Amino acid sequence: MEARTCQIVLVLVAVSVMAVAASNNTGEPQGKEWAQQAQSKWLQDVQRVSLHFVVEYGQRSVCEQIEAELRLKAMNELKRCGIAILPGGMPEEQSILPVLRISMIMTRDPMRGRGYYYCAAVLEHIEPCSLFRTKEIGMANCWCSGPVLIGGQLKDIVQRIDLCVREYTRAIKQANSQA
Repeated sequence: MEARTCQIVLVLVAVSVMAVAASNNTGEPQGKEWAQQAQSKWLQDVQRVSLHFVVEYGQRSVCEQIEAELRLKAMNELKRCGIAILPGGMPEEQSILPVLRISMIMTRDPMRGRGYYYCAAVLEHIEPCSLFRTKEIGMANCWCSGPVLIGGQLKDIVQRIDLCVREYTRAIKQANSQA
């Protein structure tokens, strides 16, 4: 009797797995592919951004140093790709949107000596959006690097964040080439 029950359960599992596979086989993009297509649509016609940095670390001099290096590298990469950078002194509505926000939380490793840091970072392209129900303006994350975890010297952290900025500009180029 137990063998018969096992067979029935196995058949039911197999049928349900095949049904799920068949229902997902509609030709519509799923998962990562859907996210890439959606982000590609959202990044079309991006021609300018405002840079915003959030660097959290105990020493102000380290924060200023890493922000200055990242700002210079990001500005060079964005200009190289033809994306204008909105100056910070413009009226608020124009200076904050769209935004490439680079957020970082850093800590120093006390066991490895001076100059070795751990960093959790995320890069986000944020733009205003119109909310469907209330018709108010909200904020939408149109592209995100996902969490980036880095360990090393400051130059290693800057280099890894620079790679993420390059991924961002590549995504914009790809979105505009498909348009």
